[in-house]
Amino acid sequence: DRIYVYDLTTHGMVQLTHNTWNDTEPDWAKSGGRIAFVSNQTSSNGEIFTMAPDGSDVRRLTTNFNGDGQPSWSPQAERLAFYGTRPEGQALYTLRADGTDIRLLAPQSLRPTSPAWGYIGESIAFSGYRPGSGYSEIMRIQADGSGLVLLTNNEVNFDSSPGWLGAW
Repeated sequence: DRIYVYDLTTHGMVQLTHNTWNDTEPDWAKSGGRIAFVSNQTSSNGEIFTMAPDGSDVRRLTTNFNGDGQPSWSPQAERLAFYGTRPEGQALYTLRADGTDIRLLAPQSLRPTSPAWGYIGESIAFSGYRPGSGYSEIMRIQADGSGLVLLTNNEVNFDSSPGWLGAW
């Protein structure tokens, strides 16, 4: 898998990654312009990397035997939310844009995945299992791990993969 950019004006496509690895899950920072992505170039489970908008200046952010994924940039591109396995378990974490200061965001008990950082403020939406049930719901949490809010309450199906509607 490779990462491409499609230009809506020219309808041209530019390939950003040129290798034999699986490069997936890109998220383009609206501030600063770097692209976060997951690659298995150093681990079969994948790690989080960033690159310049033209595919240059690739930087590895995470080193984790168990792998990391699903990066989502904060509005000012100073931090990323991501899914990974650490001593705290399979959970959501945040880290600085340079790969330092990894912090637990949403605990393993919620079985969280798919973080989506909001456009304004410090809210992050994600999929997780409602405590005391077997249902996946959409939740919101502050970037410091406080203020957990259940946004859906679906007793029939699973709610997953949240996103935000709005303009930058």
